[in-house]
Amino acid sequence: MRKENVCYLPITKDEIIWYLKRASVKDGILIETNDLGIIRKYTASSFYYNDNLQRPSKANESPNKLGEIPYIISITRSITDAFIGIWNDETISETDCKAYSNWLFENLYQDEIPFLVNPAIKNESYLVAINLSGLLVQGIEFNPKLRDRRKNYFDWLYCSVISPRVISSPNFYDTFIKYIKELLMSASLRNVEKQHEDVTLSILQQYYEDLPGEIYDKLSSDEEFMKALGFEKLNLVYVGDLIFHLNQFYPSLKKIVNGEEIVITTCKQNYTITFKPYRHNNKYGFQFKHPVTGEIKKVADDVFGILLESKSDRDIFIQEHRFWFDCDQQCYNSCMDDISHLNPQEAIDYVGKWKRGSYTIFYRQLNAKVQRNEGVQLDEMIPLSIEGLIRHLRINDLNEKLNIEFLIEDIATKIMEEEGLYVACERLAGLPVIFPQVLIDKICTLNDQEQRSFIKKMLKTANSPMSTMHFAFILSHFVSKGNNFVRLLKKTLNYILSESYRTEFELFHKILRWVDEEFSTKLQFVNLNPFCRSAIVWEHGHRLYSILKANGINTSSFQQFLSERPQKIIHETFKRNPAYWNDVSNPRRLNYKTFLLMGISYAIAQSSKEMEFDFIRGKCRKITFPNEKLPDMPDFWLLSDPSLACNCLNSFLGNEREGQLCRLLKEKSIPNLNSAQLYSAAKESIEKLMSNFKDDSAWLLLASVTGGCPIYEPLRNDIKQLFNSINISELLDKEGSRAIFHLLQFLNAQLLTVADKSLGEYLEKQLAELLKYLNSKGKKTDIISLACAELALNLSIVYGNIGEGNSEAKFVQIIDNFLDIWMKLLPGLPWTIKRMYFESSISNSKAFWPLLMKLRAAS
Repeated sequence: MRKENVCYLPITKDEIIWYLKRASVKDGILIETNDLGIIRKYTASSFYYNDNLQRPSKANESPNKLGEIPYIISITRSITDAFIGIWNDETISETDCKAYSNWLFENLYQDEIPFLVNPAIKNESYLVAINLSGLLVQGIEFNPKLRDRRKNYFDWLYCSVISPRVISSPNFYDTFIKYIKELLMSASLRNVEKQHEDVTLSILQQYYEDLPGEIYDKLSSDEEFMKALGFEKLNLVYVGDLIFHLNQFYPSLKKIVNGEEIVITTCKQNYTITFKPYRHNNKYGFQFKHPVTGEIKKVADDVFGILLESKSDRDIFIQEHRFWFDCDQQCYNSCMDDISHLNPQEAIDYVGKWKRGSYTIFYRQLNAKVQRNEGVQLDEMIPLSIEGLIRHLRINDLNEKLNIEFLIEDIATKIMEEEGLYVACERLAGLPVIFPQVLIDKICTLNDQEQRSFIKKMLKTANSPMSTMHFAFILSHFVSKGNNFVRLLKKTLNYILSESYRTEFELFHKILRWVDEEFSTKLQFVNLNPFCRSAIVWEHGHRLYSILKANGINTSSFQQFLSERPQKIIHETFKRNPAYWNDVSNPRRLNYKTFLLMGISYAIAQSSKEMEFDFIRGKCRKITFPNEKLPDMPDFWLLSDPSLACNCLNSFLGNEREGQLCRLLKEKSIPNLNSAQLYSAAKESIEKLMSNFKDDSAWLLLASVTGGCPIYEPLRNDIKQLFNSINISELLDKEGSRAIFHLLQFLNAQLLTVADKSLGEYLEKQLAELLKYLNSKGKKTDIISLACAELALNLSIVYGNIGEGNSEAKFVQIIDNFLDIWMKLLPGLPWTIKRMYFESSISNSKAFWPLLMKLRAAS
């Protein structure tokens, strides 16, 4: 009957699970059957057309006070119950459990049902918390014998469902935790008969112990909640199976570390044990004889050295572990002062917190894990703390008006003084900036033997394309030192011009874009100034690439893996920071030819008077002028005018093209590369397009010169007039079909700068005509279809920027108006809207709910 669209039939948990179990799973993904497709469409239709249902009545005499809303609630309950039913079924493998759960989550589940019941409710976070905490608290219903499966269910739930909400809406987490407490405390002893207290406590305590670590830690800090679950704060320390009072153990540990033998009595077991000092591999600890087995137990931990009594010994110990405190000297001194006022337990906890936030330790541990071939997951490569990465680069008290060149020199000086020359070089080798002069000067002060040793060490660690370019720059300062340096510089430059380097760059670029995307899902990152954002993206991308290459990871397979990963919805999808979005070092704007030529020009600048570079000029010339029929026309990638872009890092990528390439190629001038010439070329192209907007070469030139940045300010009114005069659909005929992509590329880049309401509405109509034309002609071009989707996105941003509605809601409106056509042109549209709904902030996600339901019902 559902297939025939008989409305409002109930759906049960058992029915959902029955159909799921009859679907096949391939490579961890459920293959949707016709029956599951019917349930998906039927459920979505019920939600979407809920206006047809009778609402609750306020009249006391009404025979149906609740109306027909319980029907919607029953469907919701069946869906949420199905999650537990799947994982509680021992006949279903855990691999299939995940596949079934993923399908349920992406095709049936949605967490804003309360809006259907009472649209007047404004506290979205609380409503979403009710739904998500319900999925978590339902875990109490698990078979007690299946605790491992419950833990795995919780892990899946946290990673796939809860975590995206927490990342997109950090303030939501406290509301979520609060509601979990309310649900669990409502099930505590206050609501249980006396004879059932012990059983209830046992169930709740086991449930609590199985929760994901992040939630477990958050709940454990609430003493009232813990007491309600029967957990008293006993302040105990466990050493294997022995239990000690915390207040006795840590003061005793301090004495043991300082050379004393201490006798401690266990609590509960009442064993009297003698602890003796023990050291192993420069780690402090203790040893004792187990009171039952008689075995000699030895425990050592590097952090115990923080308990040394002697200030001089403690200072030496801490200095040896300076990398624990991955911060500048001022912050480090403050940490030392804090430690001196802490008791032993507090000191150990304090140091442990700093160790967890140290990126020196993070990169060492990641490298060791990759080296051991332990199968590192992508999520493990993205650090949790953006703040820690900023400290790692010694960026603090950043004043946006500060001279960036001075700032880079200051950062280099701090790292060199605190951690040495090599660490400073290694850490800054990932940034696309002119290598700090303070480091070059320090290298020059080394004697010949020290310089050779330093260069050999750098050679082994210059693993990323960026650090290789810096290595050539460092070598260029020593060509006067002898033929060994000259040969090494030539070898390095030849490698930079090889196909192997190009392959490495392509992977490096993908890693940079991935890192930027992952970081951009974090509000903490988005709120940083552009300098910090660019610096930590390049630093982290460089370190990841270096670790992978140093350990022989198959770069081609990893690159394919990154290409196939699902993209995430970033915070700036609908609201962008132009200074970062249009920066020359933004990974979105990076391209191989510009990076290569500007990088080589930078690398050899210091030695151009002392050494001839004819051996690379031929290759560089072919890259600069690839068209033999137009020998004076530079490659289109090089035509982008860097003066139109921001340059928050003061990167060499933002240097004026003509001067750099003239020096590299030994030319007095190169046509079409300075800003004045590029401005004239852009102006001339606009004039051509005013008379013939189908001129493909003119659109291509405009797109190339601007390179995705806002066009020259004096030309913006002309561009606005041009956009108001074109008929995009006409470009798809035989005469102008080549121009469509370049037009859309340029239009998308300029729209946010020049558009107003009237232009937005005009282009929205143009988009409608274009989509209808594509659909009528059966033309499905992925590149053009994606450009159209980007145009719809940018139009929605324009409307939001000029105060004509919410950007997310406008985007949904534009898509909804042409849904049937969009579905044909962009088969991945339902997936994109799902991601926007589940990964956007809670306040913004509700705009996508009607469209998500409509897509589920239609696709």
